[in-house]
Amino acid sequence: MPANETSDHSSKTAKVDENTTTPKITPNMSYVASPKVTLTPRALEILREQILPRIQSDIKKDLAAFERQEKMRASQAEK
Repeated sequence: MPANETSDHSSKTAKVDENTTTPKITPNMSYVASPKVTLTPRALEILREQILPRIQSDIKKDLAAFERQEKMRASQAEK
């Protein structure tokens, strides 16, 4: 099969609504989560030192932005 051709996996692909990026899960789809994931010591170190702090920072920024929006909505509702 040429590289630019793909086999038909239509029964296993997520259908995406044009109005959202959330995939819709069709009945014949299944997602299997591995019950055990093994990380190397270096991978754990990178996760702890680099990835988790970024995620925490992003969450704090998102929460602060959400709280600002809520305050603005509340002040608009009072007027």
